[in-house]
Amino acid sequence: MEQLFAVVVGGVLAIAGGFASGWYQHRLAATQERRRVRAAKLEELVASVFELGHWIEQLRGHELFDRPAPVGPSPISKMVAIAATYFSENEKLEDKIRQLELQADDYYAAVLHAVRTKNAGNFSIEAVTSAYPSFLAAQKDLVEELRVVALQENE
Repeated sequence: MEQLFAVVVGGVLAIAGGFASGWYQHRLAATQERRRVRAAKLEELVASVFELGHWIEQLRGHELFDRPAPVGPSPISKMVAIAATYFSENEKLEDKIRQLELQADDYYAAVLHAVRTKNAGNFSIEAVTSAYPSFLAAQKDLVEELRVVALQENE
């Protein structure tokens, strides 16, 4: 009877260990996959920040100098979507993206002001050159916040 009891207990422990091991392996794999996806999306966010700089310069060239218009929507849309989907717990990141968007809007408004002065015959690029440093500062702040997020992800 004792042997039967030992066999039953051993079997129960083996089955429980098998379930626990499977659960732990699944949880570990899911955590690793989540980290991998978040790292890829973080990289995509950083790329989008610099794409925005290029995109807005193409827009300036189009508005002021009749160069080709930028292709596609502003990369801000992609930044907002990625942040909301993958980093929704990070309000500071979302705030930095909003700040960059506001500075990009201000920069574009300055470009449109320059277009109006150009059309009126007294062209002045001063508003554009004075708005650009604020855009660059917001871009730098967002990149710095993304660096902080990356460091936190790797802890």
